[in-house]
Amino acid sequence: MGEKTEGKESRQNLVPMLFFLVIGILMFLSMTLLVNGISRWREGDLVSMTYVIMGISGLLFSAMNITTFQSRIRRAFVGRSRVVSVLKCSKCGFELKRNFKEGDYIYGCGETCPSCKGQEPLVITSIYVEKPTPRIKLGQ
Repeated sequence: MGEKTEGKESRQNLVPMLFFLVIGILMFLSMTLLVNGISRWREGDLVSMTYVIMGISGLLFSAMNITTFQSRIRRAFVGRSRVVSVLKCSKCGFELKRNFKEGDYIYGCGETCPSCKGQEPLVITSIYVEKPTPRIKLGQ
């Protein structure tokens, strides 16, 4: 059982390393193309502009992939937060916790109380953001 988790962890560590290795090589090649293109352009070679364009495109592609990778890692470590409205019946004390709906406000009336069989409306007592639960725990 422990061997399977070790293999999975080593693969998870290998993916980011390979990603940054490939991006590093692409950035190096892009910088080389950019420098060669600019030096040849100064000598009067107009075809060298393709090197400049390819170098800039490679750098932009690398930057775009790095920012996308960062946002995916951030989403993997931090779950999505949720805004919650808490409704309470003033008659029987029944409490309901549900997702926030546009138009909710403190002491506003919500749905009717299911415990009182629709006689009393539920009052919104609090609105808050639940902390997201981390999807991946660091150090494990």
